[in-house]
Amino acid sequence: PPDVLLIPMVLAARTKWFRIAFVCTLASVAGGLFGYFIGAFLFDELGRPILDMYHAADKFAAASQAYNENGVWIVFTAGFSPIPYKIFTIASGVTGMEPVSFFFASLIGRGARFFSLHIRCMMRSETISQWLPWALLAAAAAALGTAYTAQLGFGYEPCVLCLYQRVPYAIIAALGVLAIFVTPLAHRRLITALAGLVFAVGAGI
Repeated sequence: PPDVLLIPMVLAARTKWFRIAFVCTLASVAGGLFGYFIGAFLFDELGRPILDMYHAADKFAAASQAYNENGVWIVFTAGFSPIPYKIFTIASGVTGMEPVSFFFASLIGRGARFFSLHIRCMMRSETISQWLPWALLAAAAAALGTAYTAQLGFGYEPCVLCLYQRVPYAIIAALGVLAIFVTPLAHRRLITALAGLVFAVGAGI
């Protein structure tokens, strides 16, 4: 995941935040299109080994069946949430999802994720201290909400990697609640910094 690299890049070049977010979004969507190509034409040669690497082969059939009715929403959810996006790009190609719909669902989902991250990084430190605990709680709740919506609403059973990726977001939500009720500013900043570290660890899963 590029999040760990994006945060220091934006902080080091604040005037270029839009360009960084834009390039990151396009590159991610381009990678998604490559995954779509693998699923459509090279599944046995490349797609299946990738799924095996992420221990997601057993859940792949269930995800493929859901594409018949909810493909666009599933791709958008995977693009924005902690659900592994690469698995769904391959599934989109295998199931023959309409390419234009796949492109725009990926563009909106990935763009929403990366641009929201960049905007948060651009805020002044004083403002961050005031609203960041609420933002951490909201972001974690949104990510977990989309993951559970995909599972309970669309019938997608999470793989082992998916479940591991939910743990950091649950910890971030708890730290966000704690930071909201902490009065000393220094303590609040320490908690939010710890939440940022947890986010970085989660991005590497």
